[in-house]
Amino acid sequence: MRPRPAHRRMTSVISTPKGGDRMGTQESGNERGRTAGGFRPVHRMRVRRLFTESGPAWQTCSLRYDPDAPYSVLVALHQLWRAPVRWELSRDLLAQAAHGPRGAGTYRIWPSRRSFASSRPRLYFSFQTPAELVTFEADRAEVLNWLDGTFARVPRGTESDRLDWDTLEGKLLGRP
Repeated sequence: MRPRPAHRRMTSVISTPKGGDRMGTQESGNERGRTAGGFRPVHRMRVRRLFTESGPAWQTCSLRYDPDAPYSVLVALHQLWRAPVRWELSRDLLAQAAHGPRGAGTYRIWPSRRSFASSRPRLYFSFQTPAELVTFEADRAEVLNWLDGTFARVPRGTESDRLDWDTLEGKLLGRP
């Protein structure tokens, strides 16, 4: 008997809202629960991976923000038969990319007014891994809504207040 494909198990987690936008959004997933003010540090969303051998494919992507590492956002693309592929990027760069192309080298992010699958504004991510180029599109409003929550939790300009400078200094100087 053949194993059941993992994407079938994921369909119960992913829900497309009523209304006809094929790209859709889903409720925020969260491994740690809501923090004060209702912000979810981990947001799972449905994205459409582009340029695959079999054509565009739906996948799950998660955005993670840790207020103790306030300058960065972790983006993870969950794959069917492999461990998630993760990228860590600047929170400010992600916010800027929603309004114009950003990035260089191993990653690029840019906005678009719409895609073939949706009339809603999109945000495109293109990441280079050692093995392949990964490009996917997400709902721009969904990403911005979650990102706004990160800025409500740790406002711009206050990030350095959250850093443990003594620990950082010890690591830089090789102290335990």
